[in-house]
Amino acid sequence: SGKPLPARHSSRSSRAEGILTDRMRAMPVVMALFIACLVPEVVLSGADYGLWGDPGWRLWAWQHGGFWTGLLGNWRPNYAAQPWLMFVTYGFLHGGLVHFGVNMLTLFSLAPPLVDRMGQGRFLLLYMASMIGGGLGFALLSHSPQPMVGASGALFQSVTRNPLGSPDVIGVSAGAGAGAAFVGLLMPSATSIVLGS
Repeated sequence: SGKPLPARHSSRSSRAEGILTDRMRAMPVVMALFIACLVPEVVLSGADYGLWGDPGWRLWAWQHGGFWTGLLGNWRPNYAAQPWLMFVTYGFLHGGLVHFGVNMLTLFSLAPPLVDRMGQGRFLLLYMASMIGGGLGFALLSHSPQPMVGASGALFQSVTRNPLGSPDVIGVSAGAGAGAAFVGLLMPSATSIVLGS
């Protein structure tokens, strides 16, 4: 009579705990990527809204970290490594809070199950290959004098046909398809995981 009753677990709560566990396992690499995007956005948005610094900081960040197709041609870079570093740096800059929010929503929606299936290191490799592939796609498909920024979610938006991926976001639509194709050719198993085949 003094013996406690065993706790009841419904299949629904077990399922929820399983999802939570999967998401928690995915968090270290996802949180690192989120923070790498969050820090510049907080600094640049604060400057945009006059909380600190100068409203010109975002333009400066785009000039030094955005993906500029002209730098692969005859444009003079701001620093020697810019034509190479821009293949990665553009993915951590965004066009503002809404652009940042859409990309992070996509990251947090798609990354946990992928990390669970692929592991931390392979997911990070896929993420970086997606950024590089997006840059290559933008370089091949765009003749725009505008920079591409924040296309780190381009692969995921393209593969899932995410309705939040807007073609008017700077550079996202131009690089997304080519980035997905690039990763699909180099890592066909990653494509089948994303598509659920």
